[in-house]
Amino acid sequence: MNCIIRGLLLFADDKPRQPEAPVEPPLLIKCDKCDFRCADQKELIKHIKYHGDKYKYPCEMCDARCMSSSNLRKHMRTHTGEKPYQCTQCDARFTQDSTLQKHMRTHTGEKPYQCITCDARFTLAHHLQSHMRSHTGERPYQCRQCDARFTLAHHLQYHMRTHTGEMPYHCKQCDARFTMAHNLQRHIRTHTGENPHMCTQCDARFTHAHHLKRHMRIHTGEKPYHCKQCDAKYTDLSHLKKHIKKQHSQH
Repeated sequence: MNCIIRGLLLFADDKPRQPEAPVEPPLLIKCDKCDFRCADQKELIKHIKYHGDKYKYPCEMCDARCMSSSNLRKHMRTHTGEKPYQCTQCDARFTQDSTLQKHMRTHTGEKPYQCITCDARFTLAHHLQSHMRSHTGERPYQCRQCDARFTLAHHLQYHMRTHTGEMPYHCKQCDARFTMAHNLQRHIRTHTGENPHMCTQCDARFTHAHHLKRHMRIHTGEKPYHCKQCDAKYTDLSHLKKHIKKQHSQH
């Protein structure tokens, strides 16, 4: 959809630390035509083009601008909550038909985007694009406060919180706060006792998916962690590290 919504990538605290000396948040680049801020120069360049004459249809409820009236109608669904496109296989509903078509691949198993370097396949084009960086080593998103670089924009956004101290996700049952939503979800299970990840081979249940994945190696015999200095293999990375420290570290 050819619309732009003023981004909310990651905002440092807009409140001045000293009332008598207000300052701009130092961690973000600001658009000189609106209040949009971002952590990456490429994102700013992408944003600036939406101030051009092509985007003639403004939203009355936010700063979004669209190229056509049909795109504006699609955008308005983000405000109205309307989701006219329903999946025939489950209860999922979507604002756009194209999004429904992508969702259907979760039922059909279709993965039309294939890596040319390995056998990996993906349901979405941007997943393939992100995967390719694991081969090229490209990390286009760089932190402006340190030397950290990332393959994905949202990884940079999460990282920026280590500089700002922002923890936007807070537990409603205690004072715990988190930088990422999935960490909050995991934490909440300490209150509920929920173990949603169940082994299909035995009765074991786990609070975290990676714990189940590690457990499954008991059944499959998989040992993905190989020692580069000998033939030892392990089911768990921590076991490999212990092996290297004990057998191969220089005394």
